[in-house]
Amino acid sequence: MFRNGEPPSKRTRLIIFGSVAAFVVLLLVVILAVYLRPKKDELPVLNTTDRIECPGFKAEAECKAHGCEYAKVQNGPACFMKKDKFGYKVAGYASGFNSESAFLENNYLLPPFGITPYGPQIPSPMFEVRYITEDIVRIKVRCEKE
Repeated sequence: MFRNGEPPSKRTRLIIFGSVAAFVVLLLVVILAVYLRPKKDELPVLNTTDRIECPGFKAEAECKAHGCEYAKVQNGPACFMKKDKFGYKVAGYASGFNSESAFLENNYLLPPFGITPYGPQIPSPMFEVRYITEDIVRIKVRCEKE
């Protein structure tokens, strides 16, 4: 057929064309089946450094009522705080002969003294470190107004 210089017959050309077309169709079916298959209901994986567990809250409504976030996740707690939503930031700093103090302010978006997972916030906390001796320090966390 091809060895003696004769052109391929019409039947041979149809067989070759049909084989190539069938291979292309089969390849497209496999590719579409892989990429268009229904996805499993996969839960997101949150970075563990972006969350702090809100203890004791299992239901979504109870979790959100205490200012926490709720997300069904594969690993870790479903009820959690965002790392920057609660807490304090340094508003001022004072240094003395044998002591250092940091004045803190609330670092969250809720109204002052809002509901948190751990109870009410301290309005103006002060963190004080006093050096008694080389080996002994006294640490106080108290309300600045006291």
